[in-house]
Amino acid sequence: FCSKGGNVLLHSPTYTGFTGALGNNGYNMILSPLVKDENGVWRMDFEDMERRIVENRIHAAVFCSPHNPTGRAWTAEELKKVGTICLENGLYILSDEIHCDLLRSGLRHTPLASLFPESRRIVTCMAPSKTFNIAGLHFSELLIPDIALRAERNNCLLYTSDAADD
Repeated sequence: FCSKGGNVLLHSPTYTGFTGALGNNGYNMILSPLVKDENGVWRMDFEDMERRIVENRIHAAVFCSPHNPTGRAWTAEELKKVGTICLENGLYILSDEIHCDLLRSGLRHTPLASLFPESRRIVTCMAPSKTFNIAGLHFSELLIPDIALRAERNNCLLYTSDAADD
């Protein structure tokens, strides 16, 4: 979603798998720190996030929902705000939702892409590894609703018949 050497937004603290993968593949990580409120709840600093996006000419964000390592399940309102900031600034969002089935009682997961059904800039990552404890199978999926973006990312030919049903 951006060229090597490009800037990618992450929230910190962040999962070291993200920092390792990005750093080892030549991307610059721009961190927007999460902050704890007076009740000890991790929150996104939306002003800081938008400032960093603009100042650093960021083209992509890796977003973790629920957040790893804090375990924070974002509200629909928070997701709407982070999605709006990213999309209005032209970012692609790689939304890692691998932990979505592991929530504390009473919490609900809202897929980021469900709040922006017309966007072609959100890619959702899912995997059964956390839910079913089968990480050894090395299986995951990318949900890319926009067929042109999916073909572009996969270096595939774009087929027009029945392609929307894939």
